[in-house]
Amino acid sequence: MKNRDENKWPVPLDHDWHPKSASIVIDNYNYSRYVSQAIESAVSQTHRTQVIVVDDGSTDNSREIIQSYSDQIEAVFKTNGGHASAFNAGYARATGDIVLFLDSDDIIEPIAVETLLACWKPETAVAHYPMTIIDAGSKPKGRIPDPFSPLASGDVRGPLLKAGYFPSTVTSGMAFSRQVLAQIMPVPEEDFFQGADGYLLRAAAFFGPYQYVDALLSRYRIHDMSDSNPLGKRRPAVEGYRHRIKLERNFLKTTKEYAARFQLPVSTRLGDGSHTYIGARFFSLILDPANHPIRSDHRFPLFLRYVSISWRQELDFKRRVIQIFVAVVSLFGGKKAADTMIRMAGNPATRPGWFRRISSLRKNQGNGSTVNDS
Repeated sequence: MKNRDENKWPVPLDHDWHPKSASIVIDNYNYSRYVSQAIESAVSQTHRTQVIVVDDGSTDNSREIIQSYSDQIEAVFKTNGGHASAFNAGYARATGDIVLFLDSDDIIEPIAVETLLACWKPETAVAHYPMTIIDAGSKPKGRIPDPFSPLASGDVRGPLLKAGYFPSTVTSGMAFSRQVLAQIMPVPEEDFFQGADGYLLRAAAFFGPYQYVDALLSRYRIHDMSDSNPLGKRRPAVEGYRHRIKLERNFLKTTKEYAARFQLPVSTRLGDGSHTYIGARFFSLILDPANHPIRSDHRFPLFLRYVSISWRQELDFKRRVIQIFVAVVSLFGGKKAADTMIRMAGNPATRPGWFRRISSLRKNQGNGSTVNDS
């Protein structure tokens, strides 16, 4: 494969460059319950940091909360345009050598910027790091990814072009080189009303290596109102999986477009190894086959593929067994059983005692997982 040598990137970065400054861009939409915690964490960095808060047309009282920090942040108020639109508006104001995007329901640790600037390698395109999982009340629930699921390091173009993904994470667990963002911004707003981080992590992979930072530098909140939760309260489960399928297809489109730009070969089975993508397709087809968006999909082949990927994941044995158990019940138990089992697997509040006992993980591992696809 051409251009796979780390010293032969299509747009070589300045190897004498070392970042000295940082910007944190907080994107917010109707998270008045959490946005003050995100802002407080960003302005409390131990290294002086530019903090930009973009409110994407919230209809709750987010604006008033953000304005109360006017002497500590740069506030951007705009009409609702989605995730990519908010990222683009924040990036346009950012001046830091590295840029961190923080979702407004998450929290960044006070030493994050200082840690990243100290360990950043000149050739790094993206640094990513594990996060502490917290619940709606900010109680720690584990870490993401769990200790069995290491994040990628180095040149990730190989797995990206072969499978359409590599072990990475989501918005609040990544920091980007400004040199790289200059090559890939703005994020396409039509395709990424949600999932703008998924575009960035794939596009950036074509411009330099990923750097794994082994430190818990942020806190990732899991709650029912999250847009990234397919089983949250904002939509029925099947709509959540359809939403995920749309995102995954846009992620694959991004990979193909950048591969074509640099004349790199892409696998014809791109995406077939993604647990997130195959799982979304399988559960969507089980729950509502008449309206499933990929007409060529069939339940049993998807089931076999999902089971195979689940078994090969670098996860705790018990978690792999649970994923396969849920898939078996969903396939053979009928739509009602599938809906119940999927809900129990994705929402702890709905689990009966027997399911909680078998799904509990070892102490301190929580319920985190590697997010291969944002």
